[in-house]
Amino acid sequence: MLLKTKDTNQYIEAKALIDSGCTGCAINRDFIAKHQINRKKLPHQLRVLNADGTENSSGRITHHVELNMRMGTKHWEIMDFGITKLDDHDIFLGYDWLVHHNPEINWETGGI
Repeated sequence: MLLKTKDTNQYIEAKALIDSGCTGCAINRDFIAKHQINRKKLPHQLRVLNADGTENSSGRITHHVELNMRMGTKHWEIMDFGITKLDDHDIFLGYDWLVHHNPEINWETGGI
């Protein structure tokens, strides 16, 4: 997946995971820091809950970032990601993204 910053026009490759258990789209805070992507403070903090209902140990989401995201070779869209700690991926595409796009997924090839 390819991301493009809106303010500096920087292109960045990212590793994404489609996660139907995640209610919204999120981006790894370490990825934001590594690529020095400008972020914006949220007007109010968002709680992050684990699958078992407990609050995530990484704390609440306090900032977000808007990025252009390319899916495949042609489709671009503006994404608003909450910034939090993600362990193995740069981005989680959550349930809201799945509902909006209703993608067809080829589970054998991993293609969308």
